[in-house]
Amino acid sequence: MKSKSQFTWLLLFITIAAFLTSCKKHPGSSTQCMITDIRKNDSFNSEWQLTYDSSKRLSMIYDIKSGEKQMFTYASNLMIRNKISDSGMLFETDSIFLNTGGLVSSITYFNPTSGRVDQYDSMYYDSHNELVRLTHRSTRPGYTLEEDYDWNNGDAVSYNFGGSTGTYTYYTDKQAAQGDLNEISDLLIYGVVTKHCKHLFEGNKNQTVSYSFDTDGKITAALGSRSGSTTVEQIYSYTYTCY
Repeated sequence: MKSKSQFTWLLLFITIAAFLTSCKKHPGSSTQCMITDIRKNDSFNSEWQLTYDSSKRLSMIYDIKSGEKQMFTYASNLMIRNKISDSGMLFETDSIFLNTGGLVSSITYFNPTSGRVDQYDSMYYDSHNELVRLTHRSTRPGYTLEEDYDWNNGDAVSYNFGGSTGTYTYYTDKQAAQGDLNEISDLLIYGVVTKHCKHLFEGNKNQTVSYSFDTDGKITAALGSRSGSTTVEQIYSYTYTCY
């Protein structure tokens, strides 16, 4: 069951960062490179390993620190995510439904222990396929939390999370790409990207993000510092595998 504290963590995580299976091709080559390892260097020092199936779709996210795994399987308009504990116990099964445009339309969170659905998420888009509302409905104890987004120039520029408001900024001279913290946060929370922004995420009122790139233009690290400070407090480092 998703508790209120878990909802609070989710919102904080999205604001700090707020289908990583999109691939970057090297010029003149059919090689596809995808992130297979994410290291977060801060007070927690977390690490996640990502694996893909033969169709280059995400098949597993392995949290090295906790030992938990997220396992993904696919149907035509459906993703199934099974969450498995470090002891090998299945503790959650999520059904991620996609609309005809390939965007996430809803997520159902099923608790195999209780045999009940604990939470429903519903996504609503405008005519430009931009996410304008994400509604979380918890069945126990039973409450609703809504995230609303305003968009400009292809980017989600402001949010309202149950009355908590703020803004996002972007590097408008850089296109969104693998390693963008907007996408990384979605990936680790949902297993998919819900906010497909046009430009590279720069930050919000709490944090500013800068990026390091390799010679091919891939993002190798995202460095987070408090807004107005030059001290780096968080580093996301990425390792790629090219197929």
